[in-house]
Amino acid sequence: YLSQGKEARRLGVLSARMESFSGNYGDPGEVLGVSGEDLLIACRQGALRLRMVQPEGKALMKAKDFFNGQSRLVSKLF
Repeated sequence: YLSQGKEARRLGVLSARMESFSGNYGDPGEVLGVSGEDLLIACRQGALRLRMVQPEGKALMKAKDFFNGQSRLVSKLF
């Protein structure tokens, strides 16, 4: 689920992979932004790179396209 204001919307993740890196880039579950074609979500150690997602009630899409269609998605929490 992705928190948007007082609402939480289901976001299906159909393709993802972990990326390890050192340092603290955000709280676990926090949307960090886009890197290449992937939407980055902070984890305790590293980040989850979302490649393909399916928003609630919508068709399957690239995570980058989902990010581009959302306003103020950075810093939101999963």
